[in-house]
Amino acid sequence: MSVNTEPDFSHLPKEIIIKILSLLSYKDLTVLVRVSKIWWELGGDPFLWRHFNLMVPGSNFDQLDRILGMQRLASISYISCLHGELEGRHLDMIRNTSIRHMDISGSDLTRVSSEVLAALVNKMVSLSLSNKTGTKLMNPQKIQIFQLMTEKKSLNELQLLFIDLSEVSVNIFTKAINSLERVSLKRNNLTEEHMAQLFQVMARGTKIKELKMMKNDLNSVPYADLAKSLNSLEKVEVLHCRLYPPQTEALFEEMSKGTTICDLNLKFNILSSVNPEILSLALGKIESVNISGCRLKHDQVSKLFE
Repeated sequence: MSVNTEPDFSHLPKEIIIKILSLLSYKDLTVLVRVSKIWWELGGDPFLWRHFNLMVPGSNFDQLDRILGMQRLASISYISCLHGELEGRHLDMIRNTSIRHMDISGSDLTRVSSEVLAALVNKMVSLSLSNKTGTKLMNPQKIQIFQLMTEKKSLNELQLLFIDLSEVSVNIFTKAINSLERVSLKRNNLTEEHMAQLFQVMARGTKIKELKMMKNDLNSVPYADLAKSLNSLEKVEVLHCRLYPPQTEALFEEMSKGTTICDLNLKFNILSSVNPEILSLALGKIESVNISGCRLKHDQVSKLFE
């Protein structure tokens, strides 16, 4: 007995068929396109793959042109380039596609000109660079990226992990960061001047909605600027940034009066000096809170659960 593997969808519009197939996972679609030519054509429709995160290891960078030329990947938005040596030609290929979200981890970018790298970044909506896994980036490249960000750009989300930004001009850094909507910075060797000016400008008004700050020293930031800046955001995560009591007290005082924060993560920050009533009032205004490891006192905990 033979089994017919050909789909009998002749009575259905293609839009309906694609809608049905869009319910499948990418793993299922990968299996589907191997069944027959008809399934290959239906399951390989670029619309179905538009949200696929293409992960390209360094061993396949030389095949990038062929990979990006696959019909099913014609409309993808996400790419991750992992552990290899990227060249200008690779970034030019990516820049000339529909890709707008890019993650570069463990890849050497030192052979890419600052202009080519900046042009790519300028076309992205989101970018993640991590030096923990070996990503190599030269100071002129960093400076060029931030300079371009202050001018004309589509970038609104930036994640820089273990990327040294100490050589980037304070003014350019501040202007670039405040032009973004979502920012994640971790161990960036930022100076006191970088931090002070960043939060001073944020306090006056910023486009930032979500800020993740990790292992960057905020101890020297004036507490009033820090409190006003963070309180105007929607999502705040501050971890291992050496906040001191007047800063945390000012932040909770500000939040207790009213806040736009809906997601707050202050894990491992010491909050024992914050007035129990102010602590309770402030946290009661926020939808999602993480204050684990914050060394709360008994009277603070009691007030929170009243």
